[in-house]
Amino acid sequence: MSIEENFTVLIHELSHLFLGHTGHNILYYQGKDRPMELMQRPISRTAKELEAETISYLISKKIGLESRSAEYIASYIKSDKDLIEFSYETVIKIADKIERLFL
Repeated sequence: MSIEENFTVLIHELSHLFLGHTGHNILYYQGKDRPMELMQRPISRTAKELEAETISYLISKKIGLESRSAEYIASYIKSDKDLIEFSYETVIKIADKIERLFL
């Protein structure tokens, strides 16, 4: 894969972690004096993928990277339930948090 594709995958996977999709409760990372608590949200697998890919799309678009995220997002929407579980507010907050990691 290209560097751009690898970056969008990295953002997608980081999104799963910060969105609380991985089952981890706490994230320890260097340079911080205390660990970050991760949210826990029981949602469907499809909604999880939709949220993570949306964050990848938003960040990639903002920095000018072309990605296939829009295609993936469209393919994840299987039912109204997936959209009901999708948290717009959480997606924006986590996208901002991940973006700040790279500044």
